Amino acid sequence: MGCLILVNISERRYYERMVFKDPIQATIETITLYPKQMLCQILVLDMSAGGIKFVSKFEFDVSFIDIYKLTVMINNQDILVFGNIIRRKKLTADIFEYSMKFNFSFSPKPN
Repeated sequence: MGCLILVNISERRYYERMVFKDPIQATIETITLYPKQMLCQILVLDMSAGGIKFVSKFEFDVSFIDIYKLTVMINNQDILVFGNIIRRKKLTADIFEYSMKFNFSFSPKPN
């Protein structure tokens, strides 16, 4: 597992960001507005109390409506968060970088 490096970024950041020396594997799942549910593997680059940055081979939509469920293990603890993808940047022909803002008001329906 990668080490944490704390970085204080003063741009538009409301929270201190943890940048991972080595990206952490996680899963992301569509929750809303898709005809069928998708589950994809991603690599988490950094996170804060307000959001997370990750890379993926899959091209997700940038939308304040679509909700995603992200599960990541940090210090042997599964962390489950919900959020909206607010930024997408194409890094290579088949790799994209995303910023996800956590959505603390979303409440999943029980099965």
